[in-house]
Amino acid sequence: MQDLGVLPVRQITSLDEMQQVFKDLKTILVDASERPYLRSAAALEQAADYSGKKRHTRKNTLISSRDRYIYYLGQTVCGSTHHYQLLKSEFDPAGTVSI
Repeated sequence: MQDLGVLPVRQITSLDEMQQVFKDLKTILVDASERPYLRSAAALEQAADYSGKKRHTRKNTLISSRDRYIYYLGQTVCGSTHHYQLLKSEFDPAGTVSI
């Protein structure tokens, strides 16, 4: 995928950079992807991975276009993190982008 130049952006550090990534798009779709994760044998680590939905998961924020091209793939976090909290940790609600 890297040779083809189709890897999504993994980090956006400024508002200008964000505008550059999405400059040609009229509409962007923001969501979080949650996928099953083989739980750890250690009880403390299990608690962090538990999503509250009777399974252990990992989660990423995705920003894509209507044609399903993924432009941004956020950090991987444990499944118990709420989608909106994950988005706020990656993008400051005041309109600036966090590092």
